Amino acid sequence: MSEHDPLPNSLAQRSRQIRQGILTPIDVVRTCLAQMRKHESNLHAMTFVATNEAISEAKQATRDIAEGNWLGPLHGVPVVVKDIFDVMGMPTTSNSSTIKPALAKTDAEVVSRLRAAGAIILGKAATWELAIGENDIEGRFPRCRNPHDTTRESGGSSSGSAVAVAVGECLAALGSDTGGSTRCPAAWCGVVGFKPSLGVLSTLGMVPLAKSLDSPGILTRSVEDTQIVFDILHRKPPAQPANSSTSSEILKIATWPRRNWSGWNLSDDVRTMFQRTLRVLKDAGILIEEISLPAIEVYNRISVLISRREGFESHEAQYIDDAWRMKLEPSTRARLSEGEAISKKERNNAYRERASLIHETSELTAGFDAVITPTMHVTAPKLSTNAEVMQVGQPLLVRYASCLGVPSISIPCGSAQNGLPYAICLNGHRHADHRFLDVAVTVERALSRHFNAESVA
Repeated sequence: MSEHDPLPNSLAQRSRQIRQGILTPIDVVRTCLAQMRKHESNLHAMTFVATNEAISEAKQATRDIAEGNWLGPLHGVPVVVKDIFDVMGMPTTSNSSTIKPALAKTDAEVVSRLRAAGAIILGKAATWELAIGENDIEGRFPRCRNPHDTTRESGGSSSGSAVAVAVGECLAALGSDTGGSTRCPAAWCGVVGFKPSLGVLSTLGMVPLAKSLDSPGILTRSVEDTQIVFDILHRKPPAQPANSSTSSEILKIATWPRRNWSGWNLSDDVRTMFQRTLRVLKDAGILIEEISLPAIEVYNRISVLISRREGFESHEAQYIDDAWRMKLEPSTRARLSEGEAISKKERNNAYRERASLIHETSELTAGFDAVITPTMHVTAPKLSTNAEVMQVGQPLLVRYASCLGVPSISIPCGSAQNGLPYAICLNGHRHADHRFLDVAVTVERALSRHFNAESVA
């Protein structure tokens, strides 16, 4: 855990302590608010904090639990929400000067489900502008800083959600994921980031980016914590997937042959750590098999083409207004412009190519529990006015799952040689999210045993 983290316990552990009366929601909420006061001037993780409302809700939750009216594992637990989801009584700004702040009159569907479970919404977490463009480093909405090194990027677009979880400003956070926007910042900030299967969680009340790729995301400290939040947001019984080796006690995980890694542009640190990770999992009794999947660049190209075109379409009505367009951050304007240059014919061709790729990949990965890669090809880079590692020319490994619409999770596993967080990404089968998270728990435990023992030594 980080040296500035006062809550080393997971959400699950804190929830048990709240239910047992060891802690109250008031205790936990006040600790999280204290962390915000301590870190926000340097990290910029939050755009809005509802201090009085949160304390009032914590007092009510404390009374309810004491009277035996416990609603479940999120009751009294502090959560923050990415500032593209509506939260009643809080402004939704998408970190953009183009949006006039106004208090939302209703909750987004996923926020409503959190509230019904007793979660306490502390406030809104920073995002890249409109969930697509990086904000100026010192602008009106300054870029969120990495908690492990404030001179480095925190990733995006769910940057504030990842940072808030990492430093104990909350115990869980909502993000969104269109092309890696939950998993990238999770990897660089050292927390767990989960993108569910496309369409499993509602996007109602969420500022849209790319309608056929957008998904709410979950950021926590452990896969077990992610399971708790997902079960509440999903509200459906677990289903066993038809194409996963659930009957076997030995997990089977696929990856690309090493000859393909050259196209991933892995840094030396990440390459070394990924090799070690595969050895650790093999030593833990997990079967790792190299299979000939289409190149990452193929998934990346289709994902980017669709997200750029649909992103432009989501904002097309405003984009034609010169005054609106010039208020955008330069990177936001550039990426929407890229989408404008993509024709509807190209987009439709990409839809057809994606459908074919989904079918091909499903057949190739049948019988495997997951597909594994590093989450990011590098550890967190230095802050810059233009984050080149996130540009179109760089194939991002996380876009494999974005293209396919499958569940995907970034799991931290130790630090690279440069001392920054390193993470692996597991990718599952579409609409088999509950089983996939069980697999992720097994993998997380195997990696934790190794890397925790190594850090102690």
